[in-house]
Amino acid sequence: MTPMDFNKMPKLIADRTHLNNNKAWFFFGFSSGNDDSAFLLLPQSAKGFSEQLQKMIERYEKEFGPIDMTGLETGIQSPIQPR
Repeated sequence: MTPMDFNKMPKLIADRTHLNNNKAWFFFGFSSGNDDSAFLLLPQSAKGFSEQLQKMIERYEKEFGPIDMTGLETGIQSPIQPR
């Protein structure tokens, strides 16, 4: 499998996320301004994604300090992707 070239991909800021699951799938929804995207992952892929994301968060916080989660659910509109 050819690795993804992130330099060639369009970049969107996900200002909202939506998560859900059933027995067969994990659903990931991302909103960027007025655009919504949804992804389905098999449980095994979702677990692998979760493990890799946790490692990246740990590395980030080791380098830059703890991530401040206060105000996360304030309803404040994203300054980058206005609606």
